[in-house]
Amino acid sequence: MIGRTVSRYTIVSKLGGGGSANGCSRLGKPQRLFRSFFDEQKITYLDLLAEMRAHTAADDFYIRNDFHWNREGHDLAARRLAEYLSRKG
Repeated sequence: MIGRTVSRYTIVSKLGGGGSANGCSRLGKPQRLFRSFFDEQKITYLDLLAEMRAHTAADDFYIRNDFHWNREGHDLAARRLAEYLSRKG
């Protein structure tokens, strides 16, 4: 079987994000739905989306051609979670 690998930037541009993973509003929809649910249920959560999006392509936190975090993405999430938990005591 021969498959074609499609980059996440290609997918994002097809969703209307202008070729940038950071610019696509549809990619933020699940985040908005989770945030709304957690707020309604008064569930504490840590939202890393804005920080992940704020970084440049050189600081990419995602596996190439994928929407999953790479090692750097997991490291950032672990640091932010540790900071958050240490503040909560």
